[in-house]
Amino acid sequence: MRFKKQAIVPLQIDEKSTIDFTCYHVLSKTKDTHLLEKLFNGDIFHVQHPKTNERLPVMYPCAYIDEDKKFIVLFNPEESIPHEQLSTSLFDGLPDDISDYTLRETHYLTEFYEKLNVLDYGLRDTEMECVKLLTHTLFKEQYPEKEIVHTFFFDDNGTPSFTFVSTDNQETTPYRQELVDVVNERVHTLDLPKGNIHIVSPHWAIKALNL
Repeated sequence: MRFKKQAIVPLQIDEKSTIDFTCYHVLSKTKDTHLLEKLFNGDIFHVQHPKTNERLPVMYPCAYIDEDKKFIVLFNPEESIPHEQLSTSLFDGLPDDISDYTLRETHYLTEFYEKLNVLDYGLRDTEMECVKLLTHTLFKEQYPEKEIVHTFFFDDNGTPSFTFVSTDNQETTPYRQELVDVVNERVHTLDLPKGNIHIVSPHWAIKALNL
């Protein structure tokens, strides 16, 4: 199995309709600037039904590389490729030598975008996941009546923050330095080896914090 940088595939969108769809399997921040808007607004992972105009999701493996900040994030939808078989060598256009790159595997689209935001901002995603987990725990203690659906990191005009999306609204809270200090005191595996693919997720943070 090998993924070309771009591939046009027939996509069956209903029982009677098939259209050509372009899969962007490799995207470079420096070389594919014309595609970045389509990436971040989600267009490359959606297709519009020609009759109903419904926006339909289309998930496929994708690798995003930032050559300047030295990171690669792999989108492996719902682990369609087993982790032990996933490799940057499966994607045409990625460098042969990735020994000095931060490599991450993600399984969900929201997770993929969050990982891009975190690494682009310059934070360690290991630290962020732990801080997010502690922030979420404190938020739930303060507002036990709120049912949190998602928690996201985002860059709030230059200030790292989290958004809590509940069933009725969403709220923003800052990236708190005191929690960063707690994480750095308790977790000694924040700097993972480069050149290897790691899954850094909420589950990783739970294990790292021994919760």
